[in-house]
Amino acid sequence: MESYIYKRISRGERMKITKELNKQSHKIGTFVILLTTLGLGFIVSLLLIGVNPTLVISVVSAPMWVGIIILALRLTKKIRG
Repeated sequence: MESYIYKRISRGERMKITKELNKQSHKIGTFVILLTTLGLGFIVSLLLIGVNPTLVISVVSAPMWVGIIILALRLTKKIRG
């Protein structure tokens, strides 16, 4: 069952809205994949070096996590524009 507003929007407008939503969902998906990959790589590399696991996840490494988020955002912008 379609909503009243959806019925009132022209087909061209619906396609434009759908295209914009697809673009946004691709950006969000790319960001999540990059953040997960970079985060796991960060955790594994620090554990392999021998850093205490409690410190890797704790407040002590919070600036590194902020850096990973900023890096993921910048990479997402470069990949998806």
